[in-house]
Amino acid sequence: MLINEKIIDLRDCEKAKKGKRFGVALLDYFILVFFSFSLFALVGNPIFNALPAVKKLEEQSSEDESLLLSIVAETSLQSFDSRTMKLSSITKDGDKYIRSLVKTSFYRNNEDYKELENNKEKTVGITTKDLVDYQEDGKYVNNNILQYQLHFRNEHLSDFDVNLTVRNLMDIQIGMMKLDSVNKDLIPSGMDLSKDVFYLDVNIARDVLSYFNYGSGRGRTYYNRLLDLYGNNIKEGVREIEEHYSPFRQANETFTKDYKTYVNLYQVMMILCYVVAFLICYLLFPVLLKYGRSIGFRFFALASLCNDLGDMKWYNHLIRGVVLFFMSLSSLFFDVLLFGKLQLMSVALIGPFSLFQFILFSFLLSVLSLVFFFISKDNIFISDLASNSFVVDTDKHYGVRKDEQQ
Repeated sequence: MLINEKIIDLRDCEKAKKGKRFGVALLDYFILVFFSFSLFALVGNPIFNALPAVKKLEEQSSEDESLLLSIVAETSLQSFDSRTMKLSSITKDGDKYIRSLVKTSFYRNNEDYKELENNKEKTVGITTKDLVDYQEDGKYVNNNILQYQLHFRNEHLSDFDVNLTVRNLMDIQIGMMKLDSVNKDLIPSGMDLSKDVFYLDVNIARDVLSYFNYGSGRGRTYYNRLLDLYGNNIKEGVREIEEHYSPFRQANETFTKDYKTYVNLYQVMMILCYVVAFLICYLLFPVLLKYGRSIGFRFFALASLCNDLGDMKWYNHLIRGVVLFFMSLSSLFFDVLLFGKLQLMSVALIGPFSLFQFILFSFLLSVLSLVFFFISKDNIFISDLASNSFVVDTDKHYGVRKDEQQ
């Protein structure tokens, strides 16, 4: 066999050392990563974005998402930020709610509300629009819990696919918020929970305001309790909407279907680019470089030989190629990572199996192969074992057979 422009019988060559064999395997893997990513970046992604079906799915998904946002915003469970065109987080809305509770307490007790400005306390005027029970056009502006429970939910009972009962203020403040029991210390004495909208006891309000201004003290504990109280009630409403509110469920099913189709097309394009890159690295290059050698094998003077000391047959190359294909599938992780598309990995690709699961399988197969390699006396990977072959170092041979020189 002609290796590096010399006639060398591979049977006269030594088996590749562990360090060199491992280094070449690592080199070939990252060459594949480079080609796979380059193909997707330069060819696959532009083609994907230009497909009419993809453009249509993007438009439809945008409409579906807008519909979902409008439904959630209508429930008042989460505020809609017109500046960012996104829903506010429950924590952010909760902070606004707690500040309204504090202001209501100071307002009801005729106390000055002071905020810290340039390290000095400054009195801030409170109007009825700041209060937790303030309504505008019949809607609670500063109280998402009551707006959802007393207005949206009660007005749309027929749109839920389960039988729900009308709730009143007492149901919410006693039955849900537990203001008559575990959270009784939060309310002023004498508050009628069937008529008065909950606001804070003035002493607690002072502690929370101090926490707002100075970031420490007992107010932190009360703040966290109130944030949990708010969050738990909002999350219960979100669960009702997601599981039982028919308009939301229908819109969400449509959005999920369109989004999954879009993601699957994106995943297929990545996989196609990976397949082409794999064929270039493990079929085209080995053919061009002769003797079934990859780029790493060529530049580090390695070659494969069957265990019976015969030349590798086509089926040996095929078996090794199939095993390497699945072992190297984990290289797709770099595509989704570098394109900032990690969230796409969780979407089902084939049946219930996601791209993440395929990549994880490939990674675990590679780890298993590495473990096998490091304990193997013949310095072989699982791909070598499956193809009934081993790797030799053509720089380490016992001589040239004259009878083979022609």
